[in-house]
Amino acid sequence: MLPVETVPDDAAEAAKQKVAKVVLFDVDGVLADFLSAFYREAKCIDISVNVAFAHTNKSWHEFNSISKEVVAATWEKIKSTPCWWMSLKPFLCKQTLERINLLHIRHEVYFVTSRIRTVGESVQYQTKFWLHEQGIYHAAVISTPKKGDIAKAVKADFSIDDKWENAQCVHWLTEGATKSYLLNRPYNQVEAGVGSRRVVRVNTAEEYLDVIEKS
Repeated sequence: MLPVETVPDDAAEAAKQKVAKVVLFDVDGVLADFLSAFYREAKCIDISVNVAFAHTNKSWHEFNSISKEVVAATWEKIKSTPCWWMSLKPFLCKQTLERINLLHIRHEVYFVTSRIRTVGESVQYQTKFWLHEQGIYHAAVISTPKKGDIAKAVKADFSIDDKWENAQCVHWLTEGATKSYLLNRPYNQVEAGVGSRRVVRVNTAEEYLDVIEKS
């Protein structure tokens, strides 16, 4: 049974004074450290894989220091591992995860992920379980790669992603109605002038939370 969530009186009172927003979070690369976990699995296949390179990739589909054959084998290993997505470590500290959980007081929060299916429970269940383990209770999880379509469908006010294409897609498909944020990563850098300037880059998830909390 999930624990009963308690809300501080002052936080609840402050929430009543604000209009509820619809907030989207990507999971892997924003909340969960997918790349480190992937590199650890790859190292089980090829001992020469250097886990320290996990966050040095210069493009989305690149796995620095890992051969294409090992990448393919790693994906197969992940798909055959029961409930693999439950094993990832969080990027964020406990205090930041608590801030995300508190958004549920007033805002509609969705966690949108394009994770591949594995043996065991569904991607949605694994993600909800993982979020619960991080102190984010009763999470609404949507499993789809179509981040822009979801933002449009739920009329999202805010969205954050670590994939450049997703952040741009959210902006264009909602015609700018959703404030789209891109979490700075080595693999999502592009040349100046490429894409909409209205997609805002942030260096941390905390910056994104600051904007929402002040809205």
